[in-house]
Amino acid sequence: MNQVDILNPKGRWIVKHKRRGVQIGEYDFPNGIPDAAKNALLDTMFNAATQDSSWFIGLIDNASFTGLSNSDTMASHAGWNEYTNYTGSRPSWGQGAAAAKAISNSSPAQFVFTTSSGVVAGIFINGDSTKGGNITLLWSTALFPALLSVQSGDELNVTYVLSV
Repeated sequence: MNQVDILNPKGRWIVKHKRRGVQIGEYDFPNGIPDAAKNALLDTMFNAATQDSSWFIGLIDNASFTGLSNSDTMASHAGWNEYTNYTGSRPSWGQGAAAAKAISNSSPAQFVFTTSSGVVAGIFINGDSTKGGNITLLWSTALFPALLSVQSGDELNVTYVLSV
């Protein structure tokens, strides 16, 4: 008997929201993988394409948000803008080696909000640490289960799990 094993990459975000050191929310939600990322996965494995070896996490601003699309890329995502009002660059995903058909960061990536308040609609992962940078692959996008209001002093601790 032939065994059929379906390759279906899927991601999951786990985000812990802290305010003044106290956890005020925890969110666990799936992501979408845009078409260009799925093509890049196939090209990297089977057509000798160059892979992105470093991955970074960014936030999606609720201001002017209209939607996510399978055709989104870092260079072109008409339905959303990046939320950049946090300290430093986009944090590194910091993934380890794959095991048990999954790969994840061993310690959460952290966003620290020190300059202003705002509303975050979602999250993404790509190959560029520069806020607003748009020259690399957009691997995934996802919306928080509900809009996330952040204030100065808040922290988001983010784990991303990719499995097949």
